Formats: sequence, structure tokens, C-alpha cells
Amino acid sequence: GEAANADIAPALGECYLEEDRYHDVNTLAERMKTWPGQFAPAQALLISSAKRQNQKTLTLSLIEELLSHSKFVEEWQLEFAIDTLMFIREHQQAEKLLQQAQIDYVNKAWISFYQAELKARSKQSEQVIELLSDELIDRLDYMRQKAAFKLRAEAFDQQQNYPAAFSDYSAMASLNHQRVQGQTRKDKVAEFQNLDLSFVQQQQIEQELNQPQPVFMMGFNRSGTTLLENILDTQQQVVALSETRSIYNLTQSITSKLNKRYPQDLATLSEKELQQLREEYFSFIQSLNVEQPPNSLIIDKFPLYTVDLPFILQLFPKAKIIFCLRHPIDTCLSNFQQNSANNQEQAWLNQLGDC
Repeated sequence: GEAANADIAPALGECYLEEDRYHDVNTLAERMKTWPGQFAPAQALLISSAKRQNQKTLTLSLIEELLSHSKFVEEWQLEFAIDTLMFIREHQQAEKLLQQAQIDYVNKAWISFYQAELKARSKQSEQVIELLSDELIDRLDYMRQKAAFKLRAEAFDQQQNYPAAFSDYSAMASLNHQRVQGQTRKDKVAEFQNLDLSFVQQQQIEQELNQPQPVFMMGFNRSGTTLLENILDTQQQVVALSETRSIYNLTQSITSKLNKRYPQDLATLSEKELQQLREEYFSFIQSLNVEQPPNSLIIDKFPLYTVDLPFILQLFPKAKIIFCLRHPIDTCLSNFQQNSANNQEQAWLNQLGDC
């Protein structure tokens, strides 16, 4: 019934978002709006979908619709709207909503957190430190605690209080490290090291493909891939894709559609199967609704592509590779200073010793 669907629909929508299935998100959200009391959760899914697709104008319109739908704006709705506005860099609008939040919801730790984030944007380090006291950070949820330690560490760094900055970076890293303890870490590099990859070189010699060959950008996290991507994206004929699921989806298709193991069975992929995967790749790119001028060059950037390089060259033998290289010491320190996601790939980057 509708009640049971309403309980699971938001979680299903989040799964769709994680897999970049935006059409499915929109379809689900529109259906949810027909259920009693589900307008706000449905609208939140639509806002998240628009945000992930960098549709700023649509995101702002959806936020306005969310906040004006009811005379009473619930706390989570206001909090969600402010968080989204901060993400898309609409800081003035976020500040206006924060002023409203201070009136409607007194002494809420999350409000001080976003005030500190706004102060950090304008380099007001002293105010950041004042707002983010130890007592306030203790009242924040896990995700904001991590972000607060990073904000305060950066503020201490601006004041050249390096011991305090290092202490807060370490506190953030400790929270990240605690979350990944007990997780099973899969060594993807070892899986490739055990393979005979000579088939990749042979295919590069044999195949003459007339279809487009994307450029793939990779390198270790914090090695400069995003900076270079942003520079190249200023060129009119360049279409820069920033950390999409394009290759990941194909590795999943090898298992789910071709009934083969990744990467163990790469050498067994037939030309027909490879062509099927290429078509799926370009179909996914089209689904991103990215404007592609005639004769444009696709630059598909994801630092983690380094591990999947044999598969990429198998798919696109003539693809050009941009590999970003930065001094290991600088890379390790930069990763230590990041509020890393708690996933398989970031699990080794939480502490300097792991880096």
C-alpha cells in the first residue's frame, strides 16, 4: 500500500541518486507527490537530482517551491535547503535562510556550523574558531563533526597556529578512521597484478576503430586532476566529465550482463562484447545531458581510473591518457587534510601512516 511505499521510497530514491539514475529519481519523486505527506521528501529527491547534474537554476527553483509549499517549514527542510545552497555556492541566499533559522530554531548546533562555513568563505578565521568551539562540535552529527574540524583546522592554519591546525586535522582523520575500521578492504591493484595483460597490447595493434576515442584523466587523489580538468574545461571544444560512473557502470555490466568476472575475465571479452560496452559508455554520456559541440573532445576524469587502465585501453585502444603526477609527500599531506568519504578507495587515506 501507499504507507509501505512511503516508508521505503526515499531510500530507493537515494539508491537511484548514487547510481546516477536521474530519470528514475524524477519518476519516483513525481509519484511520491501524489501520496499524502510525501511532497517534501519527493521535492528533496528532485533537488538532489538537479544539484548532482549541476542544474543550478532548476535547483534554486525547486528549493523555492519546497519552502513555499507549506506555511510551516520543518527544521529538516530548512537545514536541507541551506546545505544545498552552500553546495551550489549561493551563499547570500543561504545566509538569509540562516537568519530565519536562528529565529525559528534557537540554539541549534547546525546553524552555528553553517555560520562558520560562511565566515570561512570570507576568510574570517577568528570568527570561525569562535563559532566552532569544542562544545559545539560535540553537539554536531558525525558528518558535520568531520567538516567542522576541517573548517577550524583551516582557520588555525590561516592564523599560522600550526599545532592547533594539525590537532584538528588529526581529529577529523580519527573520525574517518573509526568509521572504516572493520570494513573489508579489497586490493584492486593485486587483482590486476595477477593477470596476464598482454591481450591489451595485442588489441591495440589489431583494432582500427573509427568511433570517437575519449581522453581519460587519472592520477592519485589530490594530484591536480580537478585543477587540470577545470582548466581544460574552459576550452570550447572540450567536454569535461567530472568523476561520473561511466567506467564503473561498465565493470558492473561485465558481471550482470555478460556473466563474466571483472577483472579476471577481461581477456575473454569478444569484440562483439567490447562493442556492446562501448555503446553503453556513450549512451551513459548522452544520459548526462552534457552539451557536446560538433567535433568536441570528451575528457573523462576520475583519479581512480588508474586501476582500470587495462580495461580502458581494451575498450578504447587509441584513447589518450592524461596522468597527473605530484610529489608523494605533498600528495600524502593533502589527502590527510581532506574530509575523505568512508569508502573502499579512501580507506587508506585517513592517517598519515596509511598514506
